[in-house]
Amino acid sequence: MPLTNRQKNILTASATSLFFFLMHGYRFFHPLLAGDSLYMLYQDDIAWQISLGRFAQPLFLLLRGSFPSPFLTSLLSVSAVAASAVLCTRFLSLEDPVSLVMTGAVMSCNLTLLVAGSGFLPWFDLYAFALLSAVAGTLLLTHKKKSHLVCGVLLLVLSLGLYQAYICVATGLVMLTFLADAAKGEDIRALLKKLFRTVLLFFCAALLYVLVWRFLQGALRIATAESYHGLSSLGDFSETSVAEALFVTYRNVFRYFFAQTPFLTPDVSGLSLGILWSVLLAACCALMLLLSVMYLAQLNRAQKTAPLSRILQLVTILLFPLGINLVCFLSRGMEHALMMYACQLVFLAAVCIRELALPGRDDTTAPSGTSLIQKTRRLLPLLLAVITWSQIVFGNQIYYRRDQTERASFALMNRIVDRIEETPGYEPGTTPVAFCGSFAKNPHTARPAVFSEADDILPGHTAFSYPGTEATYLSFFESMDLTVIRFDEDNGAVRAMPLFPAEGSVALIDGVIVVKVSD
Repeated sequence: MPLTNRQKNILTASATSLFFFLMHGYRFFHPLLAGDSLYMLYQDDIAWQISLGRFAQPLFLLLRGSFPSPFLTSLLSVSAVAASAVLCTRFLSLEDPVSLVMTGAVMSCNLTLLVAGSGFLPWFDLYAFALLSAVAGTLLLTHKKKSHLVCGVLLLVLSLGLYQAYICVATGLVMLTFLADAAKGEDIRALLKKLFRTVLLFFCAALLYVLVWRFLQGALRIATAESYHGLSSLGDFSETSVAEALFVTYRNVFRYFFAQTPFLTPDVSGLSLGILWSVLLAACCALMLLLSVMYLAQLNRAQKTAPLSRILQLVTILLFPLGINLVCFLSRGMEHALMMYACQLVFLAAVCIRELALPGRDDTTAPSGTSLIQKTRRLLPLLLAVITWSQIVFGNQIYYRRDQTERASFALMNRIVDRIEETPGYEPGTTPVAFCGSFAKNPHTARPAVFSEADDILPGHTAFSYPGTEATYLSFFESMDLTVIRFDEDNGAVRAMPLFPAEGSVALIDGVIVVKVSD
């Protein structure tokens, strides 16, 4: 008996929430502050976000508040991701209960959400709502009512204003539905007409986004950020060739899909079990891709699609990595893991194609291929289950390690505070303090070697990833009335100082308490 729409929505939302909690449950109950999440513990970067084109973030903070509580932020995040999963299943017309559960796993258990959750707490829910806005906007663009189209465009503008990278989820969903509809033998002219209309509406959303952003910049007198993740040089290929940017764009998608990061495992007789897991995960991804190609070929045979339809499907497949990673191309190859959520659509494409090819779906019956598809129908969910389990274990390890790093940083800063207060000449509330060097380079705060495999996820050895985080930590966690300033690190007296925790690494120089943590 087929599931009702309400049952499908409940199953999808429940599965998504369960997988989210299995992987990110640690995030709900622990601060896990470090780097950007520590520096921006109190979010007062409205002007900075607008300069980056993320003008909708301040509006979101009016509803959520400037102090990102771990529980509330995580609760909002899982709600947005679950709603996005429900809308995706509706957009892709998924009905099989297994497909609905797999969609929940794909959208909850991935590297992008892990990086956001473990290192970017103030923006964790913002990214999730950027995803929801992108998916909801794309779904509304399929409707014919003008009011729906207008709302769809506005939601895409909202997604861009929260975090631009999630627009790639919208482009990927459009390409995926075009591929599926073409494989089902739908009229090509009608499909191309619908695609043209959608692309036109995307351009309208992009234009409106730029107009709103420029208006706010002018009204508030905020310049465009010139940093590496700003929009000042977006699409400028004067220093990087188009071919090189395309290569990096495609390479990153294939890396994201095939180079799944295994969880940390022990060595047995000198053999790293992590290597075995890497091979297993790569094999699972390769087999998923092979099954998807096989299912798509069978679907085309069953529907007896025209040659033009097959050519357009091939073109769509070839352009799909570019569509889901368009931000990387426009950024000339500069990409952070936070920008790569849309790469999960490769897994979602496999889920969608599998369901379309199942016997009995849309009358896709062909004696030559039905038996093979029937025999392998449970293989793809099994492969995804292996990948999802690896993601869940790895995610919990990363969150736990972040917690341990935070605790170690607390102990480290307590030792430094004791040394500061014991330094002759120090007057509480009066004497300024300066940290010279970087804790990430301090040889006495080295990370255990076993965690070296997770350096890309957890950069640095402490919660103090870069200058400025120390001041926030001292203010919020040590309750010290301190004025933290910058000090000339080329000063001869500073150069002569040893590194913390050696004797003399905390000293009074020119009326400033200097803590030297690295050269």
